[in-house]
Amino acid sequence: MVKLSVKASHDDGKTWVKVPVLCLGGDRVVTVAHPRAGGCVSLQASGADSKGNTVNQTVIRVYEIR
Repeated sequence: MVKLSVKASHDDGKTWVKVPVLCLGGDRVVTVAHPRAGGCVSLQASGADSKGNTVNQTVIRVYEIR
């Protein structure tokens, strides 16, 4: 993957916040900040490789914070 961007939402995708993507060797790692009030986290990711292939994926309510 040449380019990767990730966003997180805590309101079922109404608003999105960019999440930093770290490169650790050949892996990409993201850390999502959680609100103190809890709730559900939704994720949106976009990526592209060196051949021009792209992917866009949105998952609403990936997991719940209690």
